[in-house]
Amino acid sequence: MKHSILALAGLHAVLLNEATAAAAPAAGGAAPAAAPEAPKKEVPVSPIPGTVFRPTKFHFKKDELGEKRATVELYAPIVTMEGLVTRMQDATRAKNEKGEEDKLTNGEKVQNLVLELLADMVAGHMRLQVGDEKTPVNKQEELDLSKLDLIYIANIPPAERRGGGISKETWEGFFGNYVQVMQEKTGKKKEQVENAAKLLVARLQPVKTQKKILAFLKEQLNLWFTSTTEEAREEFAEVQEFLVGKIDEFSKRDEAELLANL
Repeated sequence: MKHSILALAGLHAVLLNEATAAAAPAAGGAAPAAAPEAPKKEVPVSPIPGTVFRPTKFHFKKDELGEKRATVELYAPIVTMEGLVTRMQDATRAKNEKGEEDKLTNGEKVQNLVLELLADMVAGHMRLQVGDEKTPVNKQEELDLSKLDLIYIANIPPAERRGGGISKETWEGFFGNYVQVMQEKTGKKKEQVENAAKLLVARLQPVKTQKKILAFLKEQLNLWFTSTTEEAREEFAEVQEFLVGKIDEFSKRDEAELLANL
C-alpha cells in the first residue's frame, strides 16, 4: 500500500469533524464513567544480580493445519545500567576443559558483545534508508551518516525505534483487519474507516500536530484493539503499541517546539 503523504493530509478536515463530534458530550447527558483498571500483576524480583524482570510475551501464528500455539508469557532478566557496568569490569577469565584461562576477561567479552549489538542496531537503521520506498539508498554518498550516530539513534523515541522493525506485510495485514473490524463495529462507510487506517499506516505523520485528530484516532485504535479477535491482537500487538506510543508522543509535544521545527 503506497499512500501519498499529501493525499493523506487532505483527510484532516474529515477526521477533525469526526473527532470534534466524538469529543462533544451528548446533550443533557453526563460523561460515561471510566471503566475500572484491571489490577496489575506484581513482577517478581530477578534472582540474577544486576537485572530486573520484564514481562515478555511470545506470540505464534497458525501452522499449516490451522492450529496455533497459545501465547507464552515469561519474565526476561534485563540488565540494569549498574549491572552492565559491573559485568563490563569483570576481571575474571573463563576456563576451558583443560583448565586453561581464556585470553580475554569476562568483562572484555561483555564489552565486545555490547559493541556487536550496537553494530547490528546501526546496520538495522542503515537498512531503513536502503529500503526506503521514496528515496532508497544505493550508494555510499547517498547514506545519511548523521542518522547512524548513536546520539541520534538514542534520541529517537522508543516507540518509533521499535516501529521501524515492523514489516510491510504486518502493516498491510493491520490495515485490512482494522478496516474490516471497524466497519462492522462502527457502521461507518468503508471509505471513512479507510481514511483513518491510512493515517495510522502512515505512522500518523500527516496529523502529528493535530491533537484533536490524534485523540480521535487513539480512541478508534483502542476500539479496534478491543473489538478484533484475540489472534489479531497478538499478531498486531507491536503495531498497537507503536501507534499508541506515537500518539502519546505527538500529543505531549509543546506547540512552541513544533513551531521551532517548521
